[in-house]
Amino acid sequence: MPTESLRLAVALISVQRDSAVRWGGEMTRWTLSVCMSVFVIMASLVCSTGREAEAAYSLAVAYEPHDQIVIMSDEDFTLENGVRSGNGTRLNPYVIEGWEIDLPECAGEEYCSDGVVVQNTESSFVIRDMWIHSGKEVVLEFGSHASAIVMYHVWSATMEDCVLSNNTGGIYLMDCSFISIEGCLIADNSNSGIFTEDCEYVRVANSMVARNSHGGVEFGSAEYCDLIDSTVTGSEYWLGVNLYQADHSSVRNCIVSQNNNIGVNIGFCQDCNVSGNLIEGNSIGACIYGSERLTMESNVYLDNGEDIRDDRESEIDLRPAIVMAIAAAAAIGIALFLEKRRRSDGTKK
Repeated sequence: MPTESLRLAVALISVQRDSAVRWGGEMTRWTLSVCMSVFVIMASLVCSTGREAEAAYSLAVAYEPHDQIVIMSDEDFTLENGVRSGNGTRLNPYVIEGWEIDLPECAGEEYCSDGVVVQNTESSFVIRDMWIHSGKEVVLEFGSHASAIVMYHVWSATMEDCVLSNNTGGIYLMDCSFISIEGCLIADNSNSGIFTEDCEYVRVANSMVARNSHGGVEFGSAEYCDLIDSTVTGSEYWLGVNLYQADHSSVRNCIVSQNNNIGVNIGFCQDCNVSGNLIEGNSIGACIYGSERLTMESNVYLDNGEDIRDDRESEIDLRPAIVMAIAAAAAIGIALFLEKRRRSDGTKK
């Protein structure tokens, strides 16, 4: 299974990061250089581009081919939709596993270019050991974008040990709660690796999100979302990790590297935690604005164009000025009223 090698590579980098925190001077740079070299070799083996690498994944796990899976309600968890076992409870979730979905270039029907679509469900389910790949970019007015996995209004789902590669998007979540993404490889997609909107309690752990052109992991308008013990690398046009209006969320013990724009973006977040990460080789390591009660501890910054850009210092709080202006306007209004009344009383006399 490629994810086992992936976890080994992530473990090596974790040692590297911890060493960097403990030691200083030349020892830190030596440790970083050696372990980063090992990581690059391992990552190239795990995440190499092209059909040859995908074929290796297929042979290693012996996936079975399956058509696209579309589940529109709890009643659609059926054998025809790839369910192998389970009854949908928390203790015995539905299990969809072991399938390869080779996304075709389709003519524009709804969801035709998405691998697995789940909507409006409250049953617990697991998507495990799936290989979803080769989706063609099809932008439709109802929002299908050739993503490997798409979920709307879903409660309680787990995705583990999946390979999602060469699609337009990796995982797209909207209005979902209690979602776990564990041990997945999400690589070489032309949009975002993981994109969430209006979600809560999303956990991404022990995963690699690599070379997704428009973004690695994005938590937007979210709460209680966590990225832990994972690697996000190689975003070509946009951000490695984006916490935007993602209150009570965190990025912890991760490697965020070689993203052409910003490694970790933290915008308008309250009570977030970005700690224990290696942030390396990005144009800007971390960018912070509009955020309050932010915890940033034990991060290692290496070879970024700019390590930290904290725009909170330049943000001006206009509220006191506005209050003073309102008070001044009220005082002027009262004074004018009293003067007008005084003159009126004088005229009457």
